[in-house]
Amino acid sequence: MTSLLERVADRPSRLVADGEVLIAEGASDTAVFVLAEGRLVVERAGQSVAVVDQRGAVVGEISMLLGVPATATVSASGGAVVHELDPSDGTLFQDAEVMGELARML
Repeated sequence: MTSLLERVADRPSRLVADGEVLIAEGASDTAVFVLAEGRLVVERAGQSVAVVDQRGAVVGEISMLLGVPATATVSASGGAVVHELDPSDGTLFQDAEVMGELARML
């Protein structure tokens, strides 16, 4: 079985600087990000609630799948590389395997 990280390896990657915000709590129209390298910090109402450092971990999927504003702020801690899955370009919804993986995460 192909991992999600392998499935999205051909998608655009982005270097995220230390402290840079990927997703702002309350924002709409955010992308989904798959962590390739590094560490991300998840905060709600200014309080750290999680550290994401597992390659292939996903952030932003809840907002995208449920069509709700972002429930947390996600920023890089020490820098990170992510693959960006932008639902606005339409290709994300055409990849049944990636969408299935994202739905299973809920």
